[in-house]
Amino acid sequence: MRVLSPGEPTASHFQNKKFLGTCYGVEKGCPFHTEEYKNSPAKVKFLMYIIDRKDGQIKLASMPYIIVKSIGALQENQDYAFDEIPMPYDITVNAKKAGTIEVEYTVIPSPKLIPLTQEEQNEFLKLKPIKEIIERMKEKQAL
Repeated sequence: MRVLSPGEPTASHFQNKKFLGTCYGVEKGCPFHTEEYKNSPAKVKFLMYIIDRKDGQIKLASMPYIIVKSIGALQENQDYAFDEIPMPYDITVNAKKAGTIEVEYTVIPSPKLIPLTQEEQNEFLKLKPIKEIIERMKEKQAL
């Protein structure tokens, strides 16, 4: 995949692996901060745009903190350092024990610095800002 945008934090509530809703804050009346849902705390992930290299499509991806942290470590690695997003290379994310609480992620950078195509750049520039998408998700949940 190619990371196209910085990750924006967003919190979601789950119960028994079932998505309950996007958290819009206890102070704003999010219904999942009650005794009934005490065992379903919000989980924070980072929403970002990526290019899925399997199909070449730009998608929204919800990434756990450990992946965002690994991307940050690449920024500081002298062999893979970058200071602008989109990233100048692709990464492969592997998940061992996917779908379990013990999931382990590995982020592998590609050694090839391949610029985005003009078509990829144009498609990315047409997309809504992620902060706007998150606000819409929160508004929709609050209805």
